[in-house]
Amino acid sequence: MRVILLFFLTIFISSCLSYRFVDKENNIDKLSPQINLDSVIILNPAYTIRYSSPNNDFNYLMVQNGRPDSFNKIFTKSLFKNQLLSNFYPKISTSCMDNKMVFNKWLTEDNYNFKKHSCIKFKEGYYNVFLNVSMGVKDAEMDISDREYESVNCYIIIVKNKDILYYKYFASIRQVKKSRFPKGSKDRKDYPYFANDQIERVVKNITADLIKRIVPAKK
Repeated sequence: MRVILLFFLTIFISSCLSYRFVDKENNIDKLSPQINLDSVIILNPAYTIRYSSPNNDFNYLMVQNGRPDSFNKIFTKSLFKNQLLSNFYPKISTSCMDNKMVFNKWLTEDNYNFKKHSCIKFKEGYYNVFLNVSMGVKDAEMDISDREYESVNCYIIIVKNKDILYYKYFASIRQVKKSRFPKGSKDRKDYPYFANDQIERVVKNITADLIKRIVPAKK
């Protein structure tokens, strides 16, 4: 039975080199069509970074390898572009959520359960926007070509007064290709996965709906 499951998992991964929203049936949206800019706080994303070793044990990759830094840079650049950077509150720690994402397990109630996130000191009375990011590299099961697949998965929640009012999950999966990184670049040397265009697509899709709904305060 395990062999059969692994076989179908291989087919699934090989056929899903894509960017898409997942877990749609569990989306939450209790927000009004327009949210006042002054009532929004944007927190630092949390990260789970994994690599699947040959014996299928997962090992955390060190944050110093740069991709979380790149995600943060692309994320804050998007906030600046959309005039939201002043709403970014990096001093509120979200590190208690690091390494808490389950690799490729998208359908989990923990993602939209406040108790899982209660270690974060959300600011009362505000819409607290939090992104949880999983970045992983995994060999394709039973694939003799030794192909690897890189995934950047991210869910967004918005918490206000201990209630999760919003939840969406976006996933990016594609085959690893070092050719996406110029020779001699620091990215290629330290961490030849998750090129910027993949991260940019995740950031753009996971925040697009929210950005449209945030409006400046009326004077």
